[in-house]
Amino acid sequence: MNYSTHVYTNTEIDTHHDDIEAYYEIRKKAYNRKWGSPHYDHYPTSHDAQKDTLFVILKSHDADSGEERVIGGQRIVFPDPNHPGMLPVESLHKIIKRTSADKFVPLRGKEHLALDHIVPAVQKDPKPTVAELGAFAIDQDFTAHMQKDEYTKMREAMYAACLEAAKAAGADISLMAANRTNRKNHIDWLCREKNYPFVSLGRTRELFSNPAPEGEETEILLINLSNRYSFKGAGGILRYNQDEAHAARGRG
Repeated sequence: MNYSTHVYTNTEIDTHHDDIEAYYEIRKKAYNRKWGSPHYDHYPTSHDAQKDTLFVILKSHDADSGEERVIGGQRIVFPDPNHPGMLPVESLHKIIKRTSADKFVPLRGKEHLALDHIVPAVQKDPKPTVAELGAFAIDQDFTAHMQKDEYTKMREAMYAACLEAAKAAGADISLMAANRTNRKNHIDWLCREKNYPFVSLGRTRELFSNPAPEGEETEILLINLSNRYSFKGAGGILRYNQDEAHAARGRG
């Protein structure tokens, strides 16, 4: 069995309608099954429909039968300038802010994540371009009988394709919400392999107002895709790399 990833823009929805519809259905079933959430029951959602949204579709290819099918996907969302503060991660997650090495407490005064808190540099000039990688879903019926190594390889290919698509679209910073198992097993390795610095900003057990199982807390990751900014300290504060930006303009 072979696998491939395909990046579609919202302007290509008509051309690739069947693939995106298949992803929507897989996503709907996955979120209902794992979290009992009806959040994706009706689609496209407002974030799906934003003009800058990208879809990374995962397909399987059976060499013997020639069958090709969509088995998963992920969505890349950019902030909508007409609706600031409306990234999915901001509206779906409640943050638990890190206060010490081992203690997490609710962030006072803010019920939900806020982009200007996660990435303070978005309020300054020059502003980084932020993209959120989310709404990840895989056909669990298809993957139920896969070997662990094959599943890991497929999933990492999906994450890699999403990071590269976000970077190609001009993102400086990627936000990603990932449970701790996926972070340790896939994302840590992938970011180091691609030389993308990242930090964990905190964790939450609240998703769609439902508590996650013990040990499956969601971590909010900040992944640096460009050299225009760098992390300053463990808190994920961004610093504009003026010398690198000038060099990049000179190379252009």
